[in-house]
Amino acid sequence: MAAVKGSLGVVGASGFIGMELARQASRVGWRVVGFSRRPQPAGDPVAEWRRWDDAPDLSGLKVVANLAGKPVDCRWTESNQRAMRDSRIGVTEA
Repeated sequence: MAAVKGSLGVVGASGFIGMELARQASRVGWRVVGFSRRPQPAGDPVAEWRRWDDAPDLSGLKVVANLAGKPVDCRWTESNQRAMRDSRIGVTEA
């Protein structure tokens, strides 16, 4: 097993891509902290779940990957692309 590199926060870890990111990161030595509006019990690959809300607890994290936002499985019209971009930038800035 790889040495722990630190804690990685994954916003949207309960989703398809977020869970795969958590698996890959855990496999190479990151301690994964998942964020969700509906936290789940801890278990492989997510060592800890925290609630994603207006004031999320980011303490102890080296890196945060934000996968939350408007789903990308839609037509990529200008308005949808803008909504996808804005939903991610707004959450990240907040």
